[in-house]
Amino acid sequence: MTRRQALERGLSRDAVSGHLKGGRWQAVHPRRGVYATFTGPLNRTAQLWAAVLACGTRAVLSHHTAAELWGLTGRRSDLIHVTMPHCHSIEALKGARIHYSSKMDQIRHPAVSPPRTRLEETVIALTQVARDLDEATAWISQACGSRLTTAARLATAFAGHGRLRWRAELTAIVTDVAEGAHSLLETRYFRKVEQAHALPRGRRQLRRAEGGTSRYDDVTYERHHTIVHLDGRTGHIHQDAFRDMRRDNAAAERDAISLRYGYADVTHRPCAVAAQISRVLITRGWKGRPVACCPACPVLELLG
Repeated sequence: MTRRQALERGLSRDAVSGHLKGGRWQAVHPRRGVYATFTGPLNRTAQLWAAVLACGTRAVLSHHTAAELWGLTGRRSDLIHVTMPHCHSIEALKGARIHYSSKMDQIRHPAVSPPRTRLEETVIALTQVARDLDEATAWISQACGSRLTTAARLATAFAGHGRLRWRAELTAIVTDVAEGAHSLLETRYFRKVEQAHALPRGRRQLRRAEGGTSRYDDVTYERHHTIVHLDGRTGHIHQDAFRDMRRDNAAAERDAISLRYGYADVTHRPCAVAAQISRVLITRGWKGRPVACCPACPVLELLG
């Protein structure tokens, strides 16, 4: 609690000083009058509350710290991120990074504890401090792919902000996610492979029953009996390798070909991926033709 809270609840100044001198309380942020009313180390929740209280009654946890609380990431932020009204400012706070906003009523969640930014506003804030567009995209994909929010809600939240870095790109990415791309790799596949080379639009995350359980195929070209699996891992562990083998075998039973691409394929060799998929689709009845995205695109070999 803060010193002010203690006094408002009936404790005298002498009583507060006595608790501190007697070691029953400890000063967490002494210059801001924030105390822990117990001895011993502070757990994570106490640390977060102390940072918020030190920044004033309208402050909220935000950015990577809010992402931690919402379940957007399993990693604790090294610094506790706090956002407070733009019209106020405080000196540096040990262990915290202070942000300022003129939209506190808009970004603050009205009910959760500890106080934090709304989930959609948390995602927007993270995109704005991301190192690059790929990292910003990953936050959007994570939020929607984990079903913590929807692309529609994110689009509404983006529309409520004036100036945003990468607005056009992020708006397009939210649209991609709304149309079924649930991961950064899927989004890249859609934009760099399908869109850039005018391939037919595959169905995303098509659900099917297999062995009493539900399976989801990343991209399915149903008319051409072709499935594309996208794997963002750098390697397979033993159990996952058998899972992938069973999935490919099940596709073969349905007379469907199963193609598999990793992060490096889609990110660094999208034209080669598009050329290979084009050849497969053409042999399976696709009447269209791909489009070369640049003068050196391997797809040109298919255009004669």
